[in-house]
Amino acid sequence: MSKPLFAFIVIALHLATLPDAWCAQQRHLLDEGWQFALGDVHVEGDARVALHGWRNVDLPHDWSIELATRETAPSGGGGGYFQTGIGWYRRNLEVPDAWRNRRS
Repeated sequence: MSKPLFAFIVIALHLATLPDAWCAQQRHLLDEGWQFALGDVHVEGDARVALHGWRNVDLPHDWSIELATRETAPSGGGGGYFQTGIGWYRRNLEVPDAWRNRRS
């Protein structure tokens, strides 16, 4: 291995171990504080009817494993006989004014 390549690898490994406080970018995890509802919205006239039964979940979340398995499930054996369907996730985010017009 050439010396420049070895030096690059050593520096890269060192930088990967620096604490987040030393890095220019901040990480904002979005996996907690979500709400989930099984089903789909439907339209009555000109209005969408909201879902009921929202419950708190953290991501990752797999609602299909919470339901009973069925041999007739559309997922079949390859999908573990889990039921399929539509579910919705939502979360409110507060974005600081300091982030306005920023790009990462």
